[in-house]
Amino acid sequence: MKKILVAAAILLSLAAGCRSGVPDGVYSLPAGETIDISSAPDHLTLIDFVLPDNESCRFSDSIFREAAEKFRGDARFVSVDVSQHGAFADSLGVAALPAILVIRSDGQRDWHIGPMTSDELDSTIRDARD
Repeated sequence: MKKILVAAAILLSLAAGCRSGVPDGVYSLPAGETIDISSAPDHLTLIDFVLPDNESCRFSDSIFREAAEKFRGDARFVSVDVSQHGAFADSLGVAALPAILVIRSDGQRDWHIGPMTSDELDSTIRDARD
């Protein structure tokens, strides 16, 4: 499997436009690729682990995509389909879905398991970027 850095993976989505060097929108991790999260990203990064056929995950995904629009330029948003990236999710200890991994620019990681409301996700992002 091809291994890429979060920054490099996200930069592929620049076609959607960017401000402050942070790509807009949600980058969907292609099949066969993984993300190297061993070092701190240069911007706040949120990784959403979902199963597209799961109702809770679809709900979470829509809120995640709304947040990507609200916080355009403030954070990177990556969506990982666990049906295509099960080994990657397992390697990070993802045991329940939906799950969001928040990686702050200082390298601190926070997991949020289960569906979040829009307000909860917005608050999480504000807290993580400040």
